[in-house]
Amino acid sequence: MADKRGRCGLLAASAALCTLAGALHFIAGLLCAGDGVQTSSLVVLGVGRFVIGVGTGLATVGAPLYLGEIAPRESRGLYGSLNQLAVVLGILGAQVIAAATADVVHWRVLLAIPSLIGLVQLAFGLGVLMPETPVWILSSRADVDGALASLKRLRAKSEDDLADELDAIHAEVREAKAQSNAGSSFISIVQDRTLRLPLFVSAVMMIGQQWSGINAVFYYSTGFFADAGVSDPVLGTLLASTVNALAMVGTVPLMESLGRRKLLLLGVGGMLIAALSLTAILELKDMGNLEEETRSRLNLASVICVLFFVAAFELGPGPIPWQIGSEIFPDAPRATAMGAAAVLNWVCNGLLGLAFPPMQEALGPAVFVPFCVVLATWLAITLRYVPETKGRSINEIQLEFAKLAGGDVHHLLNPVT
Repeated sequence: MADKRGRCGLLAASAALCTLAGALHFIAGLLCAGDGVQTSSLVVLGVGRFVIGVGTGLATVGAPLYLGEIAPRESRGLYGSLNQLAVVLGILGAQVIAAATADVVHWRVLLAIPSLIGLVQLAFGLGVLMPETPVWILSSRADVDGALASLKRLRAKSEDDLADELDAIHAEVREAKAQSNAGSSFISIVQDRTLRLPLFVSAVMMIGQQWSGINAVFYYSTGFFADAGVSDPVLGTLLASTVNALAMVGTVPLMESLGRRKLLLLGVGGMLIAALSLTAILELKDMGNLEEETRSRLNLASVICVLFFVAAFELGPGPIPWQIGSEIFPDAPRATAMGAAAVLNWVCNGLLGLAFPPMQEALGPAVFVPFCVVLATWLAITLRYVPETKGRSINEIQLEFAKLAGGDVHHLLNPVT
């Protein structure tokens, strides 16, 4: 869809589905407003949840793809991090609204909000404030005038001021097509040897993000906060989400100054330290026969570890997996590769949600050990195979991947699959 209908077309489909889902949620609320929960209301609610899941899935591909393609090369990291910033602010906002509407009457308001956001996006955003990306226009239509018109709207500059940027985009599109034989299908991406390492890196990013333990911490953080004396689980959840949002705000300006690779290493390394510390604390608490003061200190230390874990996640492991796909793949296979990565991300998310409760029961205080293994593996792979993408063209990044893979870089100029 992103290749055939454009990046804005994909986002429009996402907005339309979210609008429909919000309406279905509200209808489900009306159906159970009378004599209690009805079977029909549960069916409508279930359909609405499915529809919004599809819409959200499209957005997780479309938003970072769009931001990556409209960003100036020197600001790609900044633009890409705005996607994750919007996500964490949205999570925090939703939790605040949920806390205020958590009763038998007002819950419908929260679930109907996607309709309002989707309608605003359809009416004022796509096509009005958000032009199609010049990269897609040149890559799919070879329309230089259309790409220039898009750039003029995005940059608010004259044609003369945009000439160099347009030439650079056009040259990058031509060179990317010349260097890669990959089409837009997933099979063609796998068959193209110049894209196998980028595809592997993208997959590791998504698996690592979900299996790092971040969602397990959020899902089950209320227990940590309760042990530390925060009796209201809502306050504990809001505290973690606030730290999450503040950490992401602090990361945005660092994305260009430090670069993606360094932030990813710092973030994964920080999460590993926090997870190991949390495991040690849980093991100590499980020993029993602890003095009350010692137990209180351990409870406080566990909360500090959780908050540090969350902050380290937003330093790199949170934003970078979503944005790096727009930097490491050429134009033709980019949307398909990012779509496949998003599917893998959500599958890993679902598997972890199912697996963590039995893991917790089986492993007890050692429940974070598997996450430590994932984080250590992610750290090692990043050190070996992930190049810095800051300020580099796709062609320079492809050459760097070839060097990291230990291959001959000359095949990039004369690709053989």
